[in-house]
Amino acid sequence: MAFKIDRIPHFKIKPAAGRLLPHQSMDLLVSFAPNQLGAHKGRFTVTLSGGQGHPVGAIYLDVAGVCDREGRKVTLPARAPFRRPPVRARPCAAVRPGARVVEDTFLRRLS
Repeated sequence: MAFKIDRIPHFKIKPAAGRLLPHQSMDLLVSFAPNQLGAHKGRFTVTLSGGQGHPVGAIYLDVAGVCDREGRKVTLPARAPFRRPPVRARPCAAVRPGARVVEDTFLRRLS
């Protein structure tokens, strides 16, 4: 099954497209990169396509972030990679309140 993720303002996701085999899972990295101050939210739409490229379903991933100050980009010190358990979603499922979101390599809880 192939997938493609639409772009939304202020957020990036990697990989944005790919292919999954049966019973295979994949980690997605979501980054918050705002272009302006304020609270931002959006919804990534993951379009699922069958063997011949026809859409067969969609998964929605809601994201939110807040930019409360301006400044130069700061490079964080190197640290050991963080492994998190894979997130599994059912078609047409949305991330519920309290779900973990990756933001600049730190995990934060949505409130």
